[in-house]
Amino acid sequence: MQKLQQVVIIDDDELSGVINELLIRKYNCVEKIVVFDDPHDAIDYFAALKNKARSEEVTFPELVLTDFNMPGMNGFEVIQSIRNLNLPQEVSYCILSASIDRMEPAILQKHHVLKQLIKPLEKREFMEVLELLTNTLVC
Repeated sequence: MQKLQQVVIIDDDELSGVINELLIRKYNCVEKIVVFDDPHDAIDYFAALKNKARSEEVTFPELVLTDFNMPGMNGFEVIQSIRNLNLPQEVSYCILSASIDRMEPAILQKHHVLKQLIKPLEKREFMEVLELLTNTLVC
């Protein structure tokens, strides 16, 4: 069974972050999950990985799940901040939302977002994202 190496969850609601981490662990499709309750800390994490990659081999997260509504920075701003780092490896992004109102696909595409996921994560939706990332992933 092929798994993702690393997923980052960014959610200012600490409990929501923990719940989604536990759900992903239960799905058994990710080796490492890193959770941040402050988007600035997540951006700093990616910047540190980029700096570390200059001198040694580093595995970047394949997927970032970011909450949309956070104080001081929304999910699109988080994604743009990470993209502005010009990481040496491609990272995919999904928006997490407690709202059942779906964003327009054109808006998601404009911000380089694979999909909007409703919290808490449902296995079916998460597996759809994994299938988008790799055609060979089986969990």
